[in-house]
Amino acid sequence: MIVDNFINKKELNKIKKEMLHGDFNWFYCQKSLDYDKKTQPMFEHSFLRNDMKSYKFNMVENLLEKIIKKRNVKKFLRIKSNLYLKNSKKKSHTPHTDFPNLKDYETAIFYLTNTNGSTTIGDKKVNDKENRIVFFNGNVNHYANTQTDKTERVVININYEKYNKNIIMAHFAKLGSNGKVIQVLTLNNGDMLNADGIEDETVGQQYLERNNNWSAEMWIQTSYNTFANQHRNGGTPLRGNYAGIGYTWDEDNQIFWSKKPYASWVKHIETASWKSPIGDPPELTQEQKNDNFHYQWNEENQNWNLTNT
Repeated sequence: MIVDNFINKKELNKIKKEMLHGDFNWFYCQKSLDYDKKTQPMFEHSFLRNDMKSYKFNMVENLLEKIIKKRNVKKFLRIKSNLYLKNSKKKSHTPHTDFPNLKDYETAIFYLTNTNGSTTIGDKKVNDKENRIVFFNGNVNHYANTQTDKTERVVININYEKYNKNIIMAHFAKLGSNGKVIQVLTLNNGDMLNADGIEDETVGQQYLERNNNWSAEMWIQTSYNTFANQHRNGGTPLRGNYAGIGYTWDEDNQIFWSKKPYASWVKHIETASWKSPIGDPPELTQEQKNDNFHYQWNEENQNWNLTNT
């Protein structure tokens, strides 16, 4: 499955700026795989490996939150970025799977750059495109095809296990003392049934308190199907938004709020979202859409600027 424009432009540019121009550590690899006879050198940075997080893990948390919602992620196995340098002619890496001894996992590749490079997955080729992500069965062979046009080709490779679709899970946000979400955990719905066999949030809170040494009232149930006070499957939305790490719990309005994007923006209770003081930007024309224009908020001038950068 291929999804284009996966994250918003602001978040994309933030990741690109930090990885390509900031204080970011890349590690040289003489070859992409230990058994790779083609010996294609590259650079990599592991955000998560063997349950150890790098000092830059927080820069991909919003990307990961979106993947969790999209693919019902149970556990991330490994998250790493790959940087390939320009070649004078096209070269292909060795076909492989990331975890040869593991079954039933998925792989996602997120593209940060526009190049003439690509990824071959099984018998299909996925071309590089900035802000594109491809999801596929982790047991399918895949390999990188290097670029000849741009100096750098950068992707983020994410491996994860999914929840069994036949097991219904409940999500709970763990709150810090300031009402900020510091963790989101999942429970089997069977762990939150009361004496009558009915799902009860209080029972789930008590279960989490016993097993996580964190006060029951500091666990609040949340739904990964809820965004902007809408349920993606047409059901009843729960508490405005799915709680992400860094969100703030609003007890009075029963809403999880994302971080305020600009100082002037205000809460819009009906849609559980932040709005500019002058409202939403104008609708784009089809021509503007074709030319990749979008509106960007200008906090200094308090208006929307039309741009394609």
